[in-house]
Amino acid sequence: RYRTELDALRHAGDATDAVRGVERLVASLIGSRSIVPDARIMRLRALSDPVRRHQIGVVAADLGLSTRTLRTWSAKHFGLGLKCLYRVRRLHRALELRVVRTGLTWSQVAAHAGYADQPHLNRDFREFLGETPQQFIARGV
Repeated sequence: RYRTELDALRHAGDATDAVRGVERLVASLIGSRSIVPDARIMRLRALSDPVRRHQIGVVAADLGLSTRTLRTWSAKHFGLGLKCLYRVRRLHRALELRVVRTGLTWSQVAAHAGYADQPHLNRDFREFLGETPQQFIARGV
């Protein structure tokens, strides 16, 4: 459904383009699902710190929903599961960190963005951007 945005991310010319691409993807996911912000969306944004580890059951309880209802609601409003949304936001945070704090190593970026370790960051890079962080940088980012 969002192949165009994901393809644009894979072909981003630099880190700034990639960050903007992730912002456009998140905006399209949110914007395409709800014209009037649901109160749950506002509460979910407060819970969506990419550095915090989130358990669906805890988030559901905080929103006053069952986990099944939260999954259905997330798919309706965002077009993807809550876990995937968190992963996209965490990758966005990692790209932001790399742009703003260029002196950080990828393992430091991973730690600051909320990844368990650098291989975890590498897996998300490969899945969402189609390349490793090193390949991303080698393209002139």
